[in-house]
Amino acid sequence: MNSLFKTLLATVMACVSLSVSAGNENGHQWVDMGLPSGTKWATCNIGADSPNDLGDYYTWNGTNLGHLWGGKWRLPTPDEIKELINNCEWTWSNEKRGMRVRSKLNHNEIFFPAAGFMINNSSYSVKTGGHYISSEGSEANGGYVSGLTFNAGSTYLDRYMYLQQFYSVRLVCDDGYVEGSLRRESPSNGQNADLSYWHSNANSNPSYDSENGYDTDSSQSNGTIINRENLPKKTVEGYRVQIFSSNQKTAKAEAYKAAQSAKAAFPEIGVYASYKTPFWKVRVGDFETSAEAQELKDNLKHALPEYAGEIYVVKDKVKVPIY
Repeated sequence: MNSLFKTLLATVMACVSLSVSAGNENGHQWVDMGLPSGTKWATCNIGADSPNDLGDYYTWNGTNLGHLWGGKWRLPTPDEIKELINNCEWTWSNEKRGMRVRSKLNHNEIFFPAAGFMINNSSYSVKTGGHYISSEGSEANGGYVSGLTFNAGSTYLDRYMYLQQFYSVRLVCDDGYVEGSLRRESPSNGQNADLSYWHSNANSNPSYDSENGYDTDSSQSNGTIINRENLPKKTVEGYRVQIFSSNQKTAKAEAYKAAQSAKAAFPEIGVYASYKTPFWKVRVGDFETSAEAQELKDNLKHALPEYAGEIYVVKDKVKVPIY
């Protein structure tokens, strides 16, 4: 009898454990990854019908988005993304083209497809990288949003995702509430009865301070600063590594693609995309000596073989920390 009772108890406990491992909030599925915060993660992207589907693409501009799914759904905070990264095993799937995420705490799993990102209604890095926005803009500069970035070789919290670009969205579910917002772009025609191409945002091409950010007027020569240390800077004569230069019709989109590739490979190093008639150029790093730039050049050639023939050290005005 005692043995039977133990068997029944074990069965009940197993069922209880199973019942809290996954659930439904307002018609959308979540999975409990056993995280210390208790945050539940959605099983698929917004706009996707299954975990493997890419879904739709959005850009962040600072107000609420939870109404898209309703209920308790919201964007994850940067800390919740770091929590997911630190408490899970991230394994790249060549077959599914994305990242399998398995909890170290309760062994539950979710999947993030490598949906890439979109610029001017064109897709980039699809099947090779994932970019998912959080609820917060970058503290270091107002022209960016923080989010999850991954590829086959790395996974990290990215503090410098362009506001002008469109990314995937994976929501979380709990009793908390965090404001965030987005505009929507579809990989098909970008139209939706409720969310227009830019999600009712009249200024679809925001401009930023010409010294510290990107001005969408292509006649300007100011660069897009993708990643910088959050320290006071001074401008001096120095060196950068140029990885791209073109005056072709597709040069702007190609420059963004090259910059994104460099940023993914070296997230802690400044990457600059700039336009000065008639060329779009992408340069990496801020060095006071040519020896430092030469070392980065060699690393870039190894990390970005598709640009190896264009990679060389150039003199430039650079921004270095004031200590």
